[in-house]
Amino acid sequence: MIPAGARPPQHTVPGYQRRRGPPGPPPGPPRQPSGPTRLKKPLLRDVPKRIAEVVPNVEEYSNLRDVERRLDAVMMRKRGDLGEAIDTPRRTKQTLRVFISNTASDQPWQATDQLDTNAFDFETGAIPSWTLKIEGRVLEEESKKFSDVVRSVVVDIERSRDLYPDGNVIEWQQNPNLAQRGPAFDALEIKRKGDTDCPVRIHIHPLLLAEKYKIHPSLANVIDMREGNMPEIVMALWRYAKFHNLQDPEELRMINCDMVLKHLFGVDRITFADLTQALRPLTNCPADPITLTYTVKVDQETTMAPTAFDIEIETYDNESTKEMSSLLSGLSTPDPKILELDDRISVLIGALDANRLKRQFFLEFSKDPTNYLKRWIDAQSRDLEVVLGDRAVDEEESRKSDFYQKEWMDESVWHYLAAQTQKKVQEILAAQQTMGAPSAGGRR
Repeated sequence: MIPAGARPPQHTVPGYQRRRGPPGPPPGPPRQPSGPTRLKKPLLRDVPKRIAEVVPNVEEYSNLRDVERRLDAVMMRKRGDLGEAIDTPRRTKQTLRVFISNTASDQPWQATDQLDTNAFDFETGAIPSWTLKIEGRVLEEESKKFSDVVRSVVVDIERSRDLYPDGNVIEWQQNPNLAQRGPAFDALEIKRKGDTDCPVRIHIHPLLLAEKYKIHPSLANVIDMREGNMPEIVMALWRYAKFHNLQDPEELRMINCDMVLKHLFGVDRITFADLTQALRPLTNCPADPITLTYTVKVDQETTMAPTAFDIEIETYDNESTKEMSSLLSGLSTPDPKILELDDRISVLIGALDANRLKRQFFLEFSKDPTNYLKRWIDAQSRDLEVVLGDRAVDEEESRKSDFYQKEWMDESVWHYLAAQTQKKVQEILAAQQTMGAPSAGGRR
């Protein structure tokens, strides 16, 4: 009786390799394919059941393989999460610190040394002026410039329009086209004529990732917000609906409006998908800019604001994105040590299987040498007949169903299919070589 899963020795017929059959004598070195293309043998990392039945402590290795598979699944899921996080950069809050100062030049008190005491005209010819400096720094990321995080700056100088009719409103706008932007800067300087102190108002529009809106007072009293972008407003309204149990228990995408929401939207029910459109009339005004006040002083050469102004800005977390990209590239690159260990494990499993065949052959041979050799030779003969195309089979016997239940039938069918597959592979390789070689008629 041939044990299930037994592998026969290597067959001597060229062009194919034996699968499994009755165990025979220890096989010799495998034959090397003669063609130029060799198919890479798949790695064996799981111990087959036929080896586990005869080798002790295989269960411990199988448990390690289960842990490795679970770890691989977790790593694959984390790689997917990292890829999604990189494709959708994370937003972060940072602080823009603004410093305001001014310098005075050619003021009357600065020109006293230039006066000629013997002259009738005490004018020096110098025009008094001052220079306003607005400087900004991002505290969390020093590489960012002031112009990188600001959309526009408007300076309104409050002084007599009769004496100074021009240049009292100065506006700087960031070019929305990245390719046409000028060099980034940390400070904005404005120089104007004047010999008296004057207050200025500085309106700063931070560069927002999402446009902010002023919220209508009727809605602001409900969600306790005065301004915000649309996702923040929708989320605040959703919290209000959850707190008052306004979500429909059967149709979860619907909100059953209470008296307050009925007054705002004019409907009894509203879906989450329609909230953004319904909120448009209540959030149709852009948010006010950040306004800073400062008084330009000309009674001393340099004047600085007594305090700095901190403005909260929203930017993309580029540092985290770089770290995640670096981590993802490291996870995507196979570790050479792990690949080397996989190759060694595959070689060891192959060696275990070869030793199992040797053991099975000698064990069966020791029990009944004569009958075992007879069965083995019969099986080899039938395999050889099938491979070589010999039909030395009794036709009367092949009509009976018992003929197809014999031990050698599965092996013979497999060897026949293997021979046909090998023949097809050789034809494909020959066709590829023919297509790749230059034709004789094309040479000159």
